[in-house]
Amino acid sequence: MSQLLPIEGPDALVPSFLLHEVHHRMANSQAILAAMLRRELSIFKTAEVGETLRRCEEQILAVSELNRFLGNIQRQPSATGAYFRSLCELLSRSLLTPNDIRCEAFIGDGELPDGKREYLALMLVELVTNAAKHAFRGGLSSCVRIEMASGSAGWSLSVADNGVGIQRAEKGTGSRIVDGLA
Repeated sequence: MSQLLPIEGPDALVPSFLLHEVHHRMANSQAILAAMLRRELSIFKTAEVGETLRRCEEQILAVSELNRFLGNIQRQPSATGAYFRSLCELLSRSLLTPNDIRCEAFIGDGELPDGKREYLALMLVELVTNAAKHAFRGGLSSCVRIEMASGSAGWSLSVADNGVGIQRAEKGTGSRIVDGLA
């Protein structure tokens, strides 16, 4: 069984600046991939290929924008609610809508320090990614519901979906990541 390493303090697994750099590199790589895809497929002149190319390029650039957003967390608006509403919109555009999954987001207002906001953002991204990746098998009316609220004990985050449910008993990598960030 793997052991989770600390995410804060001097023994942190990944310093914050390194995490920002990784998101920046991923965003740039995805933008290059979109440009390469356009260049390589430009020889095909049919409308169908053009439309498929447009959708693929749009998807890649949306994921790139999501990574850029995550990499610039300390430069985002300080209002926590506004930050997470923007993040939910990006998640919807980059991961959910292209897979015919509807997103319902209910985000409260309040304050949260940048470092904590970053961890909550990473948890949200991982949970929504897991839902998009595992929950739906071509069903109708697929939906991911995100709820975040600030209370006396801190912030709460809930990500639910109307998908097929968990198919295995042991936790996967994503669940271990979320546990480590919590």
